[in-house]
Amino acid sequence: MYLAELFAGELGRPPHRYLSERRIDRARQLLEASAIAITALAISLGFSSSQHFARVFRQHTGTTPTAFRASRSR
Repeated sequence: MYLAELFAGELGRPPHRYLSERRIDRARQLLEASAIAITALAISLGFSSSQHFARVFRQHTGTTPTAFRASRSR
């Protein structure tokens, strides 16, 4: 618990939130730059399923991974 408090004190958010944000940032990059399947992308980023990935992605971005990719490919 002490480490998590120090981490949150330095970065302003708990470790799990920071990690989730970094994973979603990387997902955005991969969705824009590659044609990798969303399920494969989710697994490669450490999500347990594509459904979990889609839920977390939507919480962070307000859109689904599929919609995000489609909006960037125009």
